[in-house]
Formats: sequence, structure tokens, C-alpha cells
Amino acid sequence: MSLVFVGEFHDHVPASVIKMASDGCEAAANVLPFPILLDGMVSWSHLVMTAIESPELIEFQASLLKSIRNQGLRCDGNPKFSPHLTLIRDSRKIPPQQIEPITWTASEIVLIDSTEGKHIHLGRWPLSGAP
Repeated sequence: MSLVFVGEFHDHVPASVIKMASDGCEAAANVLPFPILLDGMVSWSHLVMTAIESPELIEFQASLLKSIRNQGLRCDGNPKFSPHLTLIRDSRKIPPQQIEPITWTASEIVLIDSTEGKHIHLGRWPLSGAP
């Protein structure tokens, strides 16, 4: 699930960016696991993605963004960016539609380098609930 867009990098993500993003993720992981509900699909730009109804996730996204920025990393604060799960990259547009609700519990943060369909895990932090 995409929560924060840190930036676009051509050859590789600089070590300094990975360090700041990692420190921000670690700082944000002091929350208890929380529920996520996916209940629809929408098209946006070149993506077909899920619609999400989870106040806890929206609150966590804001906290994660703040934690990453507190490390000195400038990242996407686009008000149109919302947490989403990309289902397919496609230029076709589909009308918004409801789907059978899918629920699960978020239990960790994973920092991922996502380039041209490749996903490299750079770090993981369990949601601990410890301040």
C-alpha cells in the first residue's frame, strides 16, 4: 500500500534519502496495529487502484509524512495523493465502483524502492505501540 511518495530517482536512491526515510519510518512505528478497509476501485492517471475507508490509516499517513519530513526529507505533500493499493498500471479509465469489502490489519511499515515495476524492500518496522 502506498502511503508517501518520497521522490523520483533515476539510477538509484541516494543513501542519504534512504537514511532519512528509514529514520522517519522508525519514528512513526510507535502506534498499535490498526484496521484497513478497501471498498472500491477508481482510476487515477495511469493507475487502477483501490478506494480506502480507514480513518486510522489516514491519521497514520499524516503522522508518517510528518516523521519523514522531521528527518529533513522533502517529500510529496500533494493534497491529491491518498493512500492506495495499485492494482494495475493502465491508461484505461474505469468509473468508480464499489467492491466486496476487503479488510486486514496493518502491522508494519515497509520502505520500498519501487522503480519500473520492481520493488526492493529497504527496511521494515513492526507497529509496536511503544512511544
